[in-house]
Amino acid sequence: MFVNGLPSVDISSAFSASNVTSRQQQESIGRELEQALRSGDLSSAQKAFEQLSASGAESTGFISDPTLRADFEAVGQDLKNGNLSAAQSDMQTFNTQLIHNDMSTAIRNYKAGDTQGFQQAVANLKNDYWAAYGVRPSDSDLRAMLDGNASFQNGLNLQA
Repeated sequence: MFVNGLPSVDISSAFSASNVTSRQQQESIGRELEQALRSGDLSSAQKAFEQLSASGAESTGFISDPTLRADFEAVGQDLKNGNLSAAQSDMQTFNTQLIHNDMSTAIRNYKAGDTQGFQQAVANLKNDYWAAYGVRPSDSDLRAMLDGNASFQNGLNLQA
């Protein structure tokens, strides 16, 4: 397999860290938020959103990107207004952008020869995908995503 014309690398080495980081805690809270939104539990979604906001994800974490922050804030405003369907829609937009950002970072780091940055970006991609969709993509699914042969709007969907 090739990543944008480059030979593939061993993605499995990107997942050897055993300690729980702040980002992993944020991803876990993000998963709770996603589950609450999918089940239609407005109260739990509001609580999870507040926890994620309090975790620093917006200022120092993975939501510090301006586009992601705007998408995240839209979810918060929807929840504050009690508009569950809008929050669900805005969360889907956020998830799609988050996964896209992770893939772009992984590819950029790979092309730059930054092995550590690539491995971290792939780990973030795998964990963010789990937070968004409730499943962890396999290494072959990740390769397909990085090769541009998969979509992820509503979960992993490999293209022919």
